[in-house]
Amino acid sequence: MKARTLYALLALMLTFALLAGCGPAPTPEPTAVPPAEATQAPAAAEEPTQAPAAEEPSEPKVLRDGSLLDQDLSGVDPQAEMSLAMYGVARSVYSTLVRLGYEGDLDVYPDLAESWDVSDDGLSYTFHLRQGVKFHTGQELTADDVKFTFERLYDPAMASPAAMFGAFIDGVDARLEGNADDVPGIVVLDKYTVQFNLTQPYGAFLAELVTPSLGILCKEEVEKWGDDYLVHPSGTGPFKLKDWVRGEKLVLEANEDYYEGRPALDVVEIIIIEDEATGILKYENEELDIYGVPSAELDRLMADPELSKQIVSVPALDTYYFQLNNFSPPLDDVRVRKAIAHAIDRQAILDTIIKTGQLASTVMPPGLPCYNPDIEPYEYDPEKARALLEEAGLEDGFSMTVLQRSESEIVDAIVAQLAEVGITLEQQMVERSAFWDIAYKGQTDSYYLSWWADFGDPHNFFAYIWRSAPETEESKNMYVNPEVDELIDRAAVTTDMDERCELYHQIEQIGIEQDCQRVWLWHLETQRMVQPWVKNYHLPPTDVAFYYPIDIESH
Repeated sequence: MKARTLYALLALMLTFALLAGCGPAPTPEPTAVPPAEATQAPAAAEEPTQAPAAEEPSEPKVLRDGSLLDQDLSGVDPQAEMSLAMYGVARSVYSTLVRLGYEGDLDVYPDLAESWDVSDDGLSYTFHLRQGVKFHTGQELTADDVKFTFERLYDPAMASPAAMFGAFIDGVDARLEGNADDVPGIVVLDKYTVQFNLTQPYGAFLAELVTPSLGILCKEEVEKWGDDYLVHPSGTGPFKLKDWVRGEKLVLEANEDYYEGRPALDVVEIIIIEDEATGILKYENEELDIYGVPSAELDRLMADPELSKQIVSVPALDTYYFQLNNFSPPLDDVRVRKAIAHAIDRQAILDTIIKTGQLASTVMPPGLPCYNPDIEPYEYDPEKARALLEEAGLEDGFSMTVLQRSESEIVDAIVAQLAEVGITLEQQMVERSAFWDIAYKGQTDSYYLSWWADFGDPHNFFAYIWRSAPETEESKNMYVNPEVDELIDRAAVTTDMDERCELYHQIEQIGIEQDCQRVWLWHLETQRMVQPWVKNYHLPPTDVAFYYPIDIESH
């Protein structure tokens, strides 16, 4: 499989609407083949299993989380959307083959696969599924469901943004191109054993499988509901969808048959909070058990002797950026992009609005392998910005659009700062679904967004938010540099981490210092307000917590 061709196709698929679920074509019955000669993979990390409460509480234990949704979801299909909101819901409704740790670590633990083997050449991964695991609708999980899940992911009719995962599985390219009804590299060996055969070694493959977008679906239920599966999800996770009050909340209830044991919580209410002032008021009135920490309220909350104890904060594996359309004149001139980078006072925004975190100079946050602290950032220098604009023939300034899905003090600040050097930023407000559609099609001049680690490998940042393919404006990255693509491809199949880091550092030199592809802004801390009666809550650096270990004490 040619990696450039596949990545180009993956990125092109992002130009389709992301939020519409599509029923897949029937999957041909797979033919089992003998497994590749394999060696036992290194032992998976061991983790204590959450012990559920022994006695049924007299009152239902209900967790009210207002931190996850500021707008409603279109559905609970993990393949339809890649966002923290979807991940937060999907992580409780679905299970993946392997998962991250409940306590927020980035180790890989068994989930639906109780063990796995990796061949000596690194090309075959054989997963042994737990037996007796039930979907919420009663069907037993089998290897056929695993194969079906991934083949649906790569169905061009699905147009899933998560189709970028598993790119090196044999046959994925043909499936994505619509030239195959199945993926021959995914082989059902028996009812509880499935094998993934890769076209080349890929060191991040196992880590990639923890992504909530790769939650295993029930083949029977997806085929039964078709397009309506979005609102009839059936996973194997610790919670299942009980109710959905549109525009108000999603209600999850404990899965009595969860393979690790029933959760301590009876119900999780994921409450939609559009306004931060309303959210923090509800939290302080004890109407919410978990909420985010509004930047505007951080000083007051930290000064309060009781509320300050309720703030949970960890360094996040995130990067916030101001995306620039490298195809849209005059942004196709690197001098103009560099002028914008010099015109944004990132430190002022961080100090006065966000109030936590650190400035970013590159794509990847501290805490991941290959982080490069030596990249020189674009310093705030409005005079240099004006000089660059004059050099580009824009001494009178110009106008451009910025796409938004909600009001943002941060975007307002960027608008004001760019105006100081003669750049008029016209704010285009759209609904959530339209935002993703327009952004992923590259049909705007700019937008403010962030990327959070799906798994703990640098490939997750470089390949998925920096790769320039396809060579068209129809791409969320809105950037083309074949040299960067070639370096990313080489890094993906390089097993020596030091060699990979060197390749990534070359990419940074080209993409940042030479091309100024976008403006890297900051890495933030992830924070939550958590009521004192909430126990066993762990906030991970990926910002997507598990509800399963959580318990609530009487209060």
